[in-house]
Amino acid sequence: MNYHELLKEYVVPIIDKIRKPKPDDVLEIEVYSGFNDNSVHETLGNLIELYATAKLENDPQWHFFFEGDFTVFRFSRKFADKVEKALKEMNLKGYVGPKEWVESTYVTKRFQYTLFVNLFHVISEGVMTILLDKNRAEDMDYYIASIAERMIHAWFNHNLCSAMVFGKNISNFDSCQMWEAMIVSGIGLDRARYAGKYEYVRALQKVRKDKENGEQD
Repeated sequence: MNYHELLKEYVVPIIDKIRKPKPDDVLEIEVYSGFNDNSVHETLGNLIELYATAKLENDPQWHFFFEGDFTVFRFSRKFADKVEKALKEMNLKGYVGPKEWVESTYVTKRFQYTLFVNLFHVISEGVMTILLDKNRAEDMDYYIASIAERMIHAWFNHNLCSAMVFGKNISNFDSCQMWEAMIVSGIGLDRARYAGKYEYVRALQKVRKDKENGEQD
């Protein structure tokens, strides 16, 4: 019996039982009021208040993303009323939704409900854990980097089996380490390029806005 037959017989039935909410089970809200780059402390305070008021610790799918000018909150459909009620109690009127979570990034869309909804939830819950532990504030970079390293390494470590099955030239643990280092280095360079491009666009937008305001004055 080969790997694919073993996976099909023993693993897939288990995964099918425990994984993936239905596509319409996860909703999202884009919040523009009180969640932006101009006030990090306000954003953080509102995030924690929404988390506590809507009792999102009981939602196994909730997560969030900062998007610069707004913040995306995603949550199980059954928590929609609690989230909207919390937003109104917080007097945050500038939001859009709830609406279906429509993903545009290919790989996220491909594994949206089999992987990423759970992964994003665990990361968001992890952030709440770090925020509640004041002892970690003294060496934030260390904890963030260490946790990220463990997460990344676990992904490559567990995919060693996949790499062998699908014909990658990885025959032992040492070659897996080099495989991980090569890909992570590439990711770092791509992120740096993206960050530089994003900062340039933001700076250009600011210049144009300042110029328009000057002309209006």
